[in-house]
Amino acid sequence: MRCSYGVRAPREDLRRVVHLACGAPALLLRDFPAVLVVGLVAFLLCGYWLTVAMRIQLPIMRTGERWVSGAVTYWIGVIIALALLPAEAVAVGWVVMAVGDPMAAWVGQRFPLRMLRDQRSLGGTLAFILFAALGAAGVVAFGFGPVLKPVQFAGILAAALAGAVVEFICMRWDDNLFIPVFAGGAYLLVAWAMAGV
Repeated sequence: MRCSYGVRAPREDLRRVVHLACGAPALLLRDFPAVLVVGLVAFLLCGYWLTVAMRIQLPIMRTGERWVSGAVTYWIGVIIALALLPAEAVAVGWVVMAVGDPMAAWVGQRFPLRMLRDQRSLGGTLAFILFAALGAAGVVAFGFGPVLKPVQFAGILAAALAGAVVEFICMRWDDNLFIPVFAGGAYLLVAWAMAGV
């Protein structure tokens, strides 16, 4: 969704790879209590803040980023989701953010199709939905059952759409704070709605 035509900074590509890779711990939610995952997240945040305190400029940091950056809001968003949602919904919301956001930026930059609003494109939005849904399907199949049930499939689509909407409308606030909660919440709401049918 974010488009920077003609600008390809290696730092931004590295940020996208790290963004993707940071979704891997979502697979731990099946076998480990949320408190251990929160501990891992807290450890990563402390490590990040230690580098900031030591005035080390990490390769993934943008110029001027300090105490609160995309890396910090990423993990805070995961912690909020862990506090509010069950493990499967957190895993889905987390992976929707981890996969959808960087893929939207990558595809939107190269194949925007049509600009929708400031730094948001149709190509990026569609890429977010597609890749977020694929990533969420993978984490659900791997972590919570090898066969996707119809309710899980519908929830995954709802989560990918919710994540794309949050990404699209978050211009002043960092979307990393909201995507895991809203995408995981959409997954959970669809599961509850379909369970009642």
